[in-house]
Amino acid sequence: MSSIQSPMAEAHRHIDLRPKQIDNRPRPPYLPAPTKERCRRTAVTMAAGFRCSDGVILFADTELTYPESLKYQGSTKVRTYEDKETDITVALTGAGDWDYLCMAFEKVLRRIPTAGDQVDTIFDAVEEVLIQIFETNIALSPVRPRPGFDLFAAVRTPTHEFGLFKSADVAFRRGFDIEMSGVGKLLGLYLADMLYDYRMSVKQGLFLAAYILRVANKYVTGVGGKSDIITITKADGLKKAFGFDVSHLQDHFDEFDSYLSPLILAVPDVPDSNATELQQSESRKLFEEKLQYFVTRIKEIRKTCEDEQSPFAGL
Repeated sequence: MSSIQSPMAEAHRHIDLRPKQIDNRPRPPYLPAPTKERCRRTAVTMAAGFRCSDGVILFADTELTYPESLKYQGSTKVRTYEDKETDITVALTGAGDWDYLCMAFEKVLRRIPTAGDQVDTIFDAVEEVLIQIFETNIALSPVRPRPGFDLFAAVRTPTHEFGLFKSADVAFRRGFDIEMSGVGKLLGLYLADMLYDYRMSVKQGLFLAAYILRVANKYVTGVGGKSDIITITKADGLKKAFGFDVSHLQDHFDEFDSYLSPLILAVPDVPDSNATELQQSESRKLFEEKLQYFVTRIKEIRKTCEDEQSPFAGL
């Protein structure tokens, strides 16, 4: 005899009261797994080179930063090569990824001895080395965005011919008067536009380099630390000022700015056409007083430059 079950019992038999398991496994198309970039030292820096009447100058700051992590006042960012027998002098600096920039320094300096003794042959060799680095080491880098750097080179040949070279990744320039790279580039070029003259002496150029670095240290994030300044001249050859502390000049530069500001504002402060003769005379007198005050104070600053204890003596 077969048993007969009620419809209600049949319904209860098919109800699963256990909690449902949700399948969160990814389904096509799969999203790429997140990748963690390695923390690279980056010379978020300022580097520059310019020509003077009696030589060339390269300079850079010394601050390194680890992206989104910390900053570090690293070692010098300038490398030099001197061959007393051939009388060839080369100086290098740059801005960008620090590890790759150091590699470029090493490879370029190893190549210089076989590059000849002419400015163009030396710079041809530098280009070859940089192209090789970008085609191999940087092209094979797994990091995105790929690393990069700008490199500056200054050369003096046995015939005392000078040359300046700049690379921006694989874009190369030669024969310029002044160029800059790094996060302080725009500010530096702005100051150079006002103050730089290719006819200035190397001594004047040293002051300009120190002034540009001082302003960049003060106003540009990523530029800091002490400064490296290299000069190559006909008379003295290569001279190094590694670890030059431009902050020592802070008071002198600030003092100069404080004297110049009132004079700048006084220049356009001219009475209108309705002013009386007395008002015009008083305006001219006030301007002359500010001008004389500026001249007097600038002479005092110049006198301090003659002191051996002055911060300017380091230049």
